[in-house]
Amino acid sequence: MRRLSFVLGSLLVLAFVMPVSAATVDRYKLVYDYGFVDFTCGFMTLGDVTLTNEYEKDFYDNDGTLVKSLINGRFQITYSNPVNGKSSVENVPGSGHFDYVKNEFFLVGRNGVSAQIYTGHLDLSSGTLRGHIRDEICPALA
Repeated sequence: MRRLSFVLGSLLVLAFVMPVSAATVDRYKLVYDYGFVDFTCGFMTLGDVTLTNEYEKDFYDNDGTLVKSLINGRFQITYSNPVNGKSSVENVPGSGHFDYVKNEFFLVGRNGVSAQIYTGHLDLSSGTLRGHIRDEICPALA
């Protein structure tokens, strides 16, 4: 019993000695209300965000400085060719990882950049893609 009291007492002392963390996490819904024009296919392609249910989590250190952001959730883009009226709906639920301390910014999973859909790991700083680009959008809209 004496040993148990010593252990519990030690844990209690450690609990008071350890600094209280002021680090916080904020979470909020992202709202995208835009479209874009792209010429990757060799013809005008319109992109329209038709579904967005993404959230961003921002992580702050003890000083209140933003150190990391994570973005994930559902995201859908409708690509269309205004000349012939053809369209393609693409789900791109990939996630974004932004580490401001390490200067690492990348997208992981299935994402859309212009009229290209890619799956893998895209380093936004260098433009390096580990994965593959799907090119079915352009033939589908041609």
